[in-house]
Amino acid sequence: MSDPTTTSRPVFTGQPVPLAVRVPEELATFLELLSDINGRSKTEEYRVALENHVIAAKSDKRVQDRVQQVMEDIDREARAKRDVLSSILGPAKPTPKSTAKTVTSKEPDKATEPPTNK
Repeated sequence: MSDPTTTSRPVFTGQPVPLAVRVPEELATFLELLSDINGRSKTEEYRVALENHVIAAKSDKRVQDRVQQVMEDIDREARAKRDVLSSILGPAKPTPKSTAKTVTSKEPDKATEPPTNK
């Protein structure tokens, strides 16, 4: 039997891994009763509950803010490591820049025009 809260949402796939979780007796009893009501095994009921929790967390603004903060911390740490590694290699050689003049105007350059005989 399918739970309507998970049918329109992404479902986590992949090889199942065992997970031992200690929960209060009241919660275990409630999930057992739900599994009977929903026609699922206790394992499947626990999986659905965890999946729905993760789905809800993904849209939680506080979780999203924390994820952004963690990503910024990772970037900062990566930059620091790159700086240290770069110091081992020594100063970077500057890349040659093009010295060609870029013409942005359609008018000819007066300094390069041949003189006119008037």
